[in-house]
Amino acid sequence: MRRSVVRVGMLLVLATAGAFAIVRGGEAQPVAFEFLRHEVAIDIRADGDIQVTQRFHVRLSSGTAGITTRLPFRLKLNPGRERIFPVEDLQVSAARGAATHTTSESGDEIVLNMRDGLEGAARDNEFVARYVQSGVLDLEDDATPVLRWTAQLLEGTSPLDGVRIVVTAPGAVLAAECVGMPCTSVSDGRTAQFETTTASARGLPVAVTLAAASVSVPSPIMYEHQTLQRAFTIDLRSVVGTLIVTGILAILFGRTARDLARDVRHQGSPIDVVTDELGARRQSPSRSVAIQDASPEGLSPAEVGALRYPHAPGLNIAVTVLDLARRGHFVIEEDAPLYKARRAVADWRLVRLPGAADPLTEFEAKVLHVLFRDADIVDLVAMRARSAGLLAAERSLRASMVERGWLHADPVGWRRDWLVGGAGAFTVGALSLLAAVQFTDWALVTLPIVIAGASILLVALSGERLLSHRTALGTSVHVHAAGFERYLAAPDCARAEELPYAIVLGHLHVWARATGFGVTPELTPWYRSASPDEPDRTDLSRLVEALQRNLRG
Repeated sequence: MRRSVVRVGMLLVLATAGAFAIVRGGEAQPVAFEFLRHEVAIDIRADGDIQVTQRFHVRLSSGTAGITTRLPFRLKLNPGRERIFPVEDLQVSAARGAATHTTSESGDEIVLNMRDGLEGAARDNEFVARYVQSGVLDLEDDATPVLRWTAQLLEGTSPLDGVRIVVTAPGAVLAAECVGMPCTSVSDGRTAQFETTTASARGLPVAVTLAAASVSVPSPIMYEHQTLQRAFTIDLRSVVGTLIVTGILAILFGRTARDLARDVRHQGSPIDVVTDELGARRQSPSRSVAIQDASPEGLSPAEVGALRYPHAPGLNIAVTVLDLARRGHFVIEEDAPLYKARRAVADWRLVRLPGAADPLTEFEAKVLHVLFRDADIVDLVAMRARSAGLLAAERSLRASMVERGWLHADPVGWRRDWLVGGAGAFTVGALSLLAAVQFTDWALVTLPIVIAGASILLVALSGERLLSHRTALGTSVHVHAAGFERYLAAPDCARAEELPYAIVLGHLHVWARATGFGVTPELTPWYRSASPDEPDRTDLSRLVEALQRNLRG
C-alpha cells in the first residue's frame, strides 16, 4: 500500500512540473533590450588620427545590465602579416546611472561591455563611447586620403530608427559613399553625413575621400607574425652570416678532421662488418689480404686488439689476462658452476705462480701489478674493485701506440671528446635555431652549427667505419694483423699460444673447433677446469665475457 502511494505521488509531481514547463514555454519571453538609434560622430584630426563618439539609444528591460558592441582594431593581410588600428583613451558614459565598462579581445575586435548599474528596472538610456583610433586613413595612388570605417552595431541587431554618421574633416571632403549598402550620403564642405534605416547586422561601412594634402596620412601600422618563412629569410645579411659561421666552424674543426683523415685504408683490405660469438661487432679482412702465420712485429694480443678494434672496452685486458696465464704467471681455476634460475653460473679465480721469468711489456707489468697488488689469489668478482686501475693501464697501452707512431690519437679518448663536443655543438645549435625561429629572421645562420654538431656526432659514433686513427706505419701493421686474422680464421690452423689472438680477433669458436674444444691439461695447462674429464663443457667465451663484465663494474 505504501509503495503505491509513493508511486502516485511521484507521478503527480512529474505531471505538475511538465504542465508548468509547457505553460512557461508558451509565454512570451521578455526582450533584453530594444536598439532604438545609433549616432556616430567622427572628427578627422590633422595628424591622421580620428576622434570617434558613438551614441547608442536603447530600451532595456528589467534585469538587463547593459549592452555590448565591438570595435575592429586589426585586419589580417596574410598568414604572417596584419594591420593594426589601435584604440586609445576609451571613455564610456551613460545618460542615466553610473556607467562602467570592460573590454576584451575576440579575434580581430575589441569587445566593449557597457553597464549603467540600473538593471533592477526597465528604462530608456543612452550609452556614449568615446575613443581615439590611429592608422585608419589610407593614401590612394593619386595622393588623396581616404577614410574607410564601419559603424558596428549592438551584437548583430539593427536599430529601429536607423544609423546616422557625421564625419568632420580638417580639409575639403571630395566624396562620401556607403560601401555595399543602400544609404543617404551628403558631403558639404568639410562634412560628410550618412543615414540609413536598413543597416545590416554587420554594421554600416562608409568611405570618405578628402582633398590631397588636407591631412597627414601616417604609414599603416603593420605587425609581422613570426613564421618559418620569415625565420628562414634568404637575403644578403643571412647569406653573409651563414658563410661567416660556416668559415669559423671550418677553421675550428677542419684541421683536426683533415689530420685524422690523412690515413686512408689500404686499397687491398676493404672492411666488412660481422658479429662473433661474444656479441661484439667485428671487422673482417678481405680475402685479398695475404695470409700471415704470425702476429705483426711480435705484437702482444692486447696490442693487436688495440690496433684492430680500439673501441672494444675491456677486451684487451681480458686477453692479456689469458695470455699472462698461458705464459705461466698465474693459473685460472674454475669453480664448480652454481645453478641460478636453472642456469649454470661459473666463477673463476686467479692464483699467482712464483718464479715466472717471462719478460713483460710495460702494459703487461701494470696489469699484473694491479691484479695481485695485495693478494696472490684473486676472485674474478674482486676484479671489479680493480677495474679503474686496469682500464687506466689500457689507456696507457693506447698512449704508447700513439708514441710509437701507429696512431694519430687515442681512439677511445678522441671518441669521448668528440662525442662531448658534438653533443655540445648540436645542443647549442638546436637551442639557437629554436630561438632564431621564434624571435628573428636569422634562423639560416644557425643551421651550420646544427649540421656541424650532428656531423661530429655521426663521425664519433661511427668509429672506424668513417674515420681511421692509424698512421701510415700503423696501416702497414694493421694490414699484417688482418692477414694474421685470416690465418686464425682457417679451421686447420690452431696452436695453443694463439688462443689470446683468436679471442681478440673474434675467432675463438674456430680455434675451439680446430683443437677439439682444447681446454685440456695438455693444451691449456694454465686453466684448471671444474670438469677436466669433459672439456667440451668448458666455454672460454663465458670467461672472457665475465672478465669484461667485471671490468665495467
